[in-house]
Order: sequence, then structure tokens, then C-alpha cells
Amino acid sequence: MKKSVFRFLVTVATVAAVGFAVAGCSNGSGGLTVTGIPKEFNGMWAVALGEGSEETLWGAESIIDMKTRASVFSKIVRGKVSIPMWEVETEKRWTGNDTLDLQFLIMPIGAYNGNNRTEPLTVLYFSAIEFKGGKATVKYTD
Repeated sequence: MKKSVFRFLVTVATVAAVGFAVAGCSNGSGGLTVTGIPKEFNGMWAVALGEGSEETLWGAESIIDMKTRASVFSKIVRGKVSIPMWEVETEKRWTGNDTLDLQFLIMPIGAYNGNNRTEPLTVLYFSAIEFKGGKATVKYTD
């Protein structure tokens, strides 16, 4: 009985922490901005993976553990999402210039803890996206 109560409290605390972390996000902080997302994805979450000439990038609202890619995803609001991009090797926010190939995933959950294997609702691929100062904007296309 005590273990189940403890597990329940840990789950509640984790959900609350993720919720508070996401509630404080501006959804306009730069990185990769995707516009024109269909309205059925409003309220869902997005994450991205980018490959450039010099670096591999992970796109998420915040990083918990880069080794497992545990992170809080960025929320889609009014058909738009802005996803900060992070350097995988240094775990620092990326603000560089490069042309990237990207995978953009829309997820039904707001965070990944390194273990929860949830399938994306959709995956898009973008080729040769030019980033300047760590920022780029693309339009959602099926």
C-alpha cells in the first residue's frame, strides 16, 4: 500500500513539475519556429532533431538529460510552435549559423523521461533549412 501511494505522489509531482515548466514557456523564444500547423495539433507537443555540417542538434523546450534525450517538449499553440535548439555534445543552447536537415515530431505527451516510448502523431522532414543566429522558420507541410 505504501509503495502505491508513494508512486502516485511521485507521478503527481512529476506531472506538476512538467506542467509548471511548460506554463512558464513563452512559445516564441527562437530556435526552430514551425507555422501553419493544423488546428487538430493545438495543445500537442513538438520536438525536433537537426543535422548540420558541424553539429547534431536536439530541439526541445528544456533538457533534463541529453544522454537519454530526457526533455520537456514545446507546446503547439494556435498553429505555431517555437522550439529551442540544443547542441547534443555540449548541452548548451545553440545560436549558430548552419543549414540543417530536420526531423519535426508532433507528440501526444509533453515530456520524455528516457524510458517512455510514445509514438509520434506525425513526423515531418525538412531539408536544407537555413539557420541564422540559431533561428529559422518553416511552414508545416504534409
